[in-house]
Amino acid sequence: MASNLPPGITDAMLPGNRPEDQEVEVFLVLTVGEIEDLQCELQNQMDVPPEKRSPVWYVLENILEQFENIIHPKPAVTRKPTTTEIWEWAAKRGISGF
Repeated sequence: MASNLPPGITDAMLPGNRPEDQEVEVFLVLTVGEIEDLQCELQNQMDVPPEKRSPVWYVLENILEQFENIIHPKPAVTRKPTTTEIWEWAAKRGISGF
C-alpha cells in the first residue's frame, strides 16, 4: 500500500504509533499521604505555563484523575426507556396487548 509519508518516515515513527506511546496497565500502591503529596505538587505547578510543565506533570495528573475516579466514582447515568423503545422491545419478543 502506498504511503503519503515523507521518505524515511514510517508509521511506527508517528505520535501514537511509537512504542513509548503505547498504553500499558500499571498497578500502583500509594498511601493516602503520597496521593496528597502528589496533589500538592500538581497544585504548586498550576501557576507554571502549560508549555513549561514537565511531561511528568501530565502523567501525575492522569494518575490522580484515575485515583479520584476510584475513590469517588461518578454515578452511572440512567434514563427511562421511551414508549417507542418499550414497544420495540416487546415486539422483538413477541409480546403484545399490554
